[in-house]
Amino acid sequence: MTRVDPRAGPVAMVAYDPAYVSLLHPRGEVLRSAGVMSLLDNAHESRMARWSVRVYTCRHGTGRRSVKQVDVSVPRSESAHQSALGHEANMRIEPASTNPPPGLRELLADLGGGENGFGGTPVHTGEATVDQYLQRCCDMPDPGKLRPGLVPQTVYWMLNSNGLVVGMVRVRHYLNDKLRVHGGHIGFFVRRDQRGKGYAKEALRLALIELRKLGEKRALLTVDPENTPSITVIEMNGGHVEDIGTDPDTGQQFRRYWIELEPQQPSAA
Repeated sequence: MTRVDPRAGPVAMVAYDPAYVSLLHPRGEVLRSAGVMSLLDNAHESRMARWSVRVYTCRHGTGRRSVKQVDVSVPRSESAHQSALGHEANMRIEPASTNPPPGLRELLADLGGGENGFGGTPVHTGEATVDQYLQRCCDMPDPGKLRPGLVPQTVYWMLNSNGLVVGMVRVRHYLNDKLRVHGGHIGFFVRRDQRGKGYAKEALRLALIELRKLGEKRALLTVDPENTPSITVIEMNGGHVEDIGTDPDTGQQFRRYWIELEPQQPSAA
């Protein structure tokens, strides 16, 4: 539930959860909902630097607001973004190349045959060496090198401040009919010993930027309803659940989340 405070200026963010807010048009239309830092990045990239943003928080169920008010300048400097983050402050994503990053073998071993819908690699099954797998990753973005029915995708490594690979992200460039039902645009995996540090949240934020560069307007992510950590990551990056589907082959249920990659245009008055 959100509303515009008429005193808040041209744009306001009003939240009933301090970590999750909505960016609003003066007339009240929701332009984008996401975590605070993600929203500020969106505001900056959407050339909204001239707008003042305010954040309000309220206690759930009380109906009382203005418990806390924080004025935030947009755009904020990258250093401010870094200081607001934890371990993920200097994390980056990097497209896979034929040069393996430090820790890759450990990452692939940890992934094994896959987890929570994020598939394993041919290295685990013995179908390919690490070098052969890396070459496959380099070929995946090229439609001319894919088998019929496959969609181009880019594999990104999550690299921490020391250059160690702590996870991976797969970004499909667009959806076919099958992926539109189950699979979506983006999947991510973080090494078990690196979880709880914010890497997945930041990696998804960066992956959404890359997907937008490819021309997609919305991102679809599908997730096991019991996978609470991934659901939290998706929702903190602006994900809104559309429905719950069922895989016809396995009977496994999954949630379908959409994330808007561009601010929604306010409807005409």
